[in-house]
Amino acid sequence: MFLDEDQRPRRTTWRRRRYRVAHGPAAPPYTSGGVLYTSYAVKDSSAAYEGSATAGPSGSSAGEEGTSAAEGRDLYDVGWEQAADTQAAPRQLCRGGAQIPELTGDWVDHPDANYTGIYDPLTRCPRFAADFNCVKPYAPVKADPALHAREFRQVFVPHQCELRPWDETGFDTCMAGRRLIMLGDSLMRQSFQSLGCLAAPVVEAGMSADWRKKKNPDASPDPNEKVVAPPVEQRSYSKRMQDGKIINTTAAWFGNFTMSKGGKVYIRNYGLFHIQLFDDMLSDLQPLQPSDVVMINFGAWYGRFNWGARTYGIFDVWKNDFRELLYERLVNIKARVIWKSYSPTHFGGATGTFTNVEESLRDDPRVPPRLHCEPATVGEFWYDDYVKDQLAKCGPRCAHISFLPIFDVALGRPDSHHGSFGRGRMEDKLTDCRHFCNNVVDIWNVVLYNFLCFS
Repeated sequence: MFLDEDQRPRRTTWRRRRYRVAHGPAAPPYTSGGVLYTSYAVKDSSAAYEGSATAGPSGSSAGEEGTSAAEGRDLYDVGWEQAADTQAAPRQLCRGGAQIPELTGDWVDHPDANYTGIYDPLTRCPRFAADFNCVKPYAPVKADPALHAREFRQVFVPHQCELRPWDETGFDTCMAGRRLIMLGDSLMRQSFQSLGCLAAPVVEAGMSADWRKKKNPDASPDPNEKVVAPPVEQRSYSKRMQDGKIINTTAAWFGNFTMSKGGKVYIRNYGLFHIQLFDDMLSDLQPLQPSDVVMINFGAWYGRFNWGARTYGIFDVWKNDFRELLYERLVNIKARVIWKSYSPTHFGGATGTFTNVEESLRDDPRVPPRLHCEPATVGEFWYDDYVKDQLAKCGPRCAHISFLPIFDVALGRPDSHHGSFGRGRMEDKLTDCRHFCNNVVDIWNVVLYNFLCFS
């Protein structure tokens, strides 16, 4: 079931007065969240910046997602002044349909200086969606209000289209009577937890637990309650790596939640892919229906250049595993399949993978801990490139498989990783520059909402 687009009302135009360091050609106009933004180049190094909004300059209007400047110019807010009423010409809305859509954009400040995300993770998230909270890091690291305010104020504005803002009621309607089955590593688990927080007002019941212990003191409804895990035939699954080593992979985490209109979301979490494990994880959800959506990804444990890659897996093994999954399972699944694109890391260097020096010497007291994750210019692009190439080669057999483009959404957010907020910085110097805070993961799910529920 898909949702109809809302009619856009007339809006009042506000003029934001800004100053720039250097003048030049005006940035092209665009709309975002129903807000029209236009910059003007002037010789006296000042500029008027317009944005139409349903509310006043406080930034309280829903969907008013911020500003953009032409590249190479720094603009500074001074204030707002009201201009004449006008009708903002909307951009094309983001929607599904293309098998391999592109989604690039900019992260910009929300007009409301007090904006800190779609929801408050301290109060909104159900217990089953508990995870590391960037707002409340592990001791001895203390919360950094300035970092939180800076990172969580920023919102993503795509270049290609306009994202509809998150609407839990709309998602509930879209998923009525359907199942979303999420399969993957800890990045997919993060997506499940974020979705549980986003959908919380319409969630009727939910749970999550460690597959091996059958309980989780942080997430299950009762810390001492044993839960029934989905059937898995083997406790661990042996896998031969390219260097000849045999390692084991296991089912790690599982959970689900039900929404008010009958839609259900499941998580099946693992590290390395194993085709028998894949089958076992889905066994209690068979038979899959055409109305089901299977979203899958893995790759974080297959580092191509990271230090320690020989222990876990390498890129050629990942390519073999992806081909096995694609041609032996996914082409035959009757449900809709979404491959969630790779999530970039920010350990250092152009690709974000420069970890070998710090990590290999982390036990030396002379090597300080990494306090912040670092920008990456291109990221680990090779995973997504290979998926796109294989989907193109697969042809009509893979017509039911689409690609969810979140890589470029996250590439520009190095300080929105758990590590910059304190995870791993002190206890073992393995600063977590892989997992993102909810401000970024939530946008992945906003993209999913736009591509899944509108076509």
